[in-house]
Order: sequence, then C-alpha cells, then structure tokens
Amino acid sequence: MKTNLFLAASAVVLMFGTSAMAQATMTVTNDGEVAIVGLAISGESSDDFGDNLLDEEIAPGEGVEVTFDVGDDCVQDVQATYEDGDTEEVMGVDLCEGDGFEVEDED
Repeated sequence: MKTNLFLAASAVVLMFGTSAMAQATMTVTNDGEVAIVGLAISGESSDDFGDNLLDEEIAPGEGVEVTFDVGDDCVQDVQATYEDGDTEEVMGVDLCEGDGFEVEDED
C-alpha cells in the first residue's frame, strides 16, 4: 500500500514579541488509503518529534490546514503517523517555502 502526504503553503505569518516566532500555515492533504492521525515536527538537530499538531485525523482524500510553530528555523523534519500505526518521516523540509513534499507509507 502506498500513501502520500502532500503539504502546500497557504500562508506564512511572522509574529514578533520579545522574541521572533515564525509560524507556517500549510494545507496537509492525505493522498493515500490510510488516515493520518498524527503530524509532528522536529528541528534538524533534534531526534525528538514534538506534540501531535492535528486536531482531527486526515481521512484519505481529505486535507486540513495545519499551523507549524517553526521558531527561528523554517527547516524542520516532519513525521506523519498513520491509523495503522506506521510512521514516516521527511527530513529537511522548509515549511516556510511551502513547495510541498511527499511522505510514502510503503506497507
């Protein structure tokens, strides 16, 4: 079975306070056959993915907007968790550019 995860940028918002915090909002589309139940990011220098960013699962063929807090570095690693328990990662994604990328669930 092959599952693809596509991200496309819909907006990038920069918020400034005592420290700069960049947020990237993207549409995450599930182009596969298994629901995506979790999505997390991690800085390239960290092995730990953060909390699940999804409020709802992404059914096959559906898409939802997700806001990523990217801090000072737009380049992040992204992990998708599928309903069947599989996880897939895509490394070194520039979430602020929003060119899109694929995650393939090859089980």
